Amino acid sequence: MFICYLRDRYCYDARTGKALWRLSAGEGTSDPTPLAADGLLHFANDAGVRALRF
Repeated sequence: MFICYLRDRYCYDARTGKALWRLSAGEGTSDPTPLAADGLLHFANDAGVRALRF
């Protein structure tokens, strides 16, 4: 499960509720909607486009 709250992104295991990771999207980001494909979560922030395996 992915959660976007303010400038942070969170990932939790939907079955156990265990937190998997947290990532700051940076200051002044436009907060575009993250996209999931092929086991990767893609999102943009002030540093560019990032991808995280989930």
